[in-house]
Order: sequence, then structure tokens, then C-alpha cells
Amino acid sequence: MSTSRLPLLLAFALVFSSCDATMDDPNEVRRGFIERIAITAFPFTQRGGGGWDGDDRSPEEADVYFRLLGTNFPALINSEEDGVLAPGDSTPAGGTYVDAGAAVLPLVYTLDAATVPASDLSLYRPLRLEVKDDDSEMIDEDDVIAMSQVFTLDDQIPSVLPDDRRVTFTITNDAGTMTAEITVRYAH
Repeated sequence: MSTSRLPLLLAFALVFSSCDATMDDPNEVRRGFIERIAITAFPFTQRGGGGWDGDDRSPEEADVYFRLLGTNFPALINSEEDGVLAPGDSTPAGGTYVDAGAAVLPLVYTLDAATVPASDLSLYRPLRLEVKDDDSEMIDEDDVIAMSQVFTLDDQIPSVLPDDRRVTFTITNDAGTMTAEITVRYAH
């Protein structure tokens, strides 16, 4: 090879290598924003068969909210407290579906990163979804209706992301009595 072509070849190599370094991989993901959680099934009665509020009311009358739990299970998002919207056919009260049952499923919660900054999550953080019954008018603590299996957002990334970078996946609890669909927008 002639030495006069060497500088030209080096210049081409630098141009092409710099193009690769500056172009983003369209499937590269560094974090995820949870935008929506839809609880599609949950047990309408406690293990003993009674209603969630511990009285003779209909067993379907649970006041449902969720908490997204992180490592060692501190609450990252609490739909009762963090500005999560819970529109639907039941009477939502600040992120809680009041007297929710089969007729109002799914229970859809919308999360906006501006009002719920914790929805911007690391891909590798272990997470669990806890579904609870609000007993605020009672002396007891709120009842845990169900708790999902542990998951990470990284586990849910498909090999090729859709153009809008949104992915919806389903999680369950160990008994299979609670299911939820979570929509995540993945970002660089």
C-alpha cells in the first residue's frame, strides 16, 4: 500500500468511527417512566371469605390503592399520596378507588412524571406492586390485598422497542389472584 493513501484511509476511519460514537442506538435504554398501572384482577374477599372492611357489607367493597415498593420495600410511589390520578366508573378519592369490585375493573392509575417524579426509575431496581385496602375510617392498619412478584424494568424490555418506546407488561402475585398491567416509556 502506498504511503500517500495512508492519511486518507486514517481520515475515513476517524469519520466513520466518530459517526458510530455519536449516533444513538434506537433501542438503547437507560431508564423507564411508569405512565400507567391498571389492576385487572384482585381477590374481592379476604382468605376467610369476609369483606375487606371487616363488616357485613358486600365482599367486593374494597377501597383500593397501590404502592410501588423498591429495594427493602420502602414505598417509591403511593397512589393515595403522590398525585396519582385514578379516573374510572367508581368514585376515585385521591388515588383510591372507593368500594371497588368486579364491575369497575380494570382500576386504572395514570402517573405523570411531572407530578410523580418517582415514576422515573432505574432499570435494575427490584420492584413490587402492593395492592391495599384503605381502612382510614377504621382503627386497623390498611389491609394488604395482594403483593406482586419482584420485577425490574430491565426484565421487561423487548429486543426491539416500538417507535413510541412504550411497553405494557403484566405482573402477578404468587397465588395468581392479582394481575396488573404496567405501561412504561423507556428513555435514553
